[in-house]
Amino acid sequence: MTHTASKTPKLWAVIAAAAFILLITIGMRMTLGLFVQPVVNTTELNIAQFSLIITVFQLMWGVLQPLSGALADRFGAFRVLSGGALLLVCACLIASNIPTYWGLMIAVGLLLAFGTGSGGFSIIMGQVAAQVPTHKRGLASGLVNAGGSAGQFLFAPLVQGLKDSSSCPKSAGRVHFTFGAQSPC
Repeated sequence: MTHTASKTPKLWAVIAAAAFILLITIGMRMTLGLFVQPVVNTTELNIAQFSLIITVFQLMWGVLQPLSGALADRFGAFRVLSGGALLLVCACLIASNIPTYWGLMIAVGLLLAFGTGSGGFSIIMGQVAAQVPTHKRGLASGLVNAGGSAGQFLFAPLVQGLKDSSSCPKSAGRVHFTFGAQSPC
């Protein structure tokens, strides 16, 4: 077995993991609009308040992209990705247990934004480019970006289906954003 052939499975694993991370983070980011009506119907928030929370989320996600890249350069991508995953868990717990304006602003507007931003393009593409040979970077980049596109494509019907089939109407506004799973009644 040649040296290059022995690296091929590792490269595919890196590409698959990167695509999966983007599938999750971009899918979560792009489905927030599906929660406007359930949140407005099951909490004291009005549409303007929840829209502001989503706006803050989108702005913070954008602000975090260069910051998360700098943190990954200093502390390593694994630590930043792990920290982002922890923030996603915290966002889910807070959003499902404190469905107030400030609870959702902290959970969605900040923690979810920082969690998904930590698994965004700047870190993922940098790690893939560092581990893939130069002549395969275009293909790798396309496959990884396809993971983000798949997240947009898959999450919307998945989240909508889970919302529609929920047996607990009050839980619709208190969503565990990870994979669109409903919070317990």
